[in-house]
Amino acid sequence: LSSDPKQRKKVSPHFIPKILPNMAPSNLHITYKFQGPILTSSTACATGTQSIIDGYRYLQNMKDDDHEVENMVVGASEVSGHVISLAGFQRVRALSTTGVSMPFDVKRNGFVLSEGCAIMLLSRTDLKQLKKGDICIVGSGLTSDGYHLTSPLPDGDGGYRAMKKAMRAVQENDNSEEINVYINCHATSTKTGDLSEIKAIIKMFGDKPKYKVYVTSSKGALGHSLGASGAVECCICYETLKTGTIHPTKNVHTIDPEILEILPENIKIITEDEGSVKLDKIDYALNNSFGFGGVNSCLVLAKL
Repeated sequence: LSSDPKQRKKVSPHFIPKILPNMAPSNLHITYKFQGPILTSSTACATGTQSIIDGYRYLQNMKDDDHEVENMVVGASEVSGHVISLAGFQRVRALSTTGVSMPFDVKRNGFVLSEGCAIMLLSRTDLKQLKKGDICIVGSGLTSDGYHLTSPLPDGDGGYRAMKKAMRAVQENDNSEEINVYINCHATSTKTGDLSEIKAIIKMFGDKPKYKVYVTSSKGALGHSLGASGAVECCICYETLKTGTIHPTKNVHTIDPEILEILPENIKIITEDEGSVKLDKIDYALNNSFGFGGVNSCLVLAKL
């Protein structure tokens, strides 16, 4: 094809620029005349959360060296509704056969493919400028399983280590007697993935009764938008902190007994039948994103 000029013309001159992952942020920079750094992550289903972490860490690490960059546009998008994508996920038996996403439910049998995009603006600010009600990133964690291309560690250790890194500042600095934590799980509605993540959460919070942990997965309502999912769910974490309302996991009616029997009293999965939970204050929102290849990214938001 490349050696025949006539055949070569069948390939668009825009082909290469269109398939490069960095072209999404590049187009934003071209449109809005941004001239700061472009950071592009490609870590499967952890991409969205890791992209926000990359922007957060850049602002954090460069605060004394790059005074021109005070804000970062962060997020991710995914357009995956293609027959090849569907066939590929069917071949690894990851897709739901019923077309219904039901994380944690005893009837769950795989995820529902979706598409999405979410963008956030991170701003560097001085602690003195913060006011009550502001929402900030207070921690992040990145790890890998080093275990399997598509399956997580059965005991959830990779996710646990990412959460532990992300929660480090909270555990070191917040001495409150009771702390409300909302977790938007990665939970895609697969048998092994959901159980592994719950084990990670139990390992993180189960022996710390002062943490009252409320667990949901927005993928029950929105499906799994792959690389965009973490960014979408970070926005949900933001809105949850802002409103104080935790929406339940859609399509979850009967929690898998294998999960239910190991849940301690301080960790609760919110089912659709229970409806939304309104709290006076949610102290922290933890977003989990885990991807093929054993990549784990976690981000913690706090409302002042």
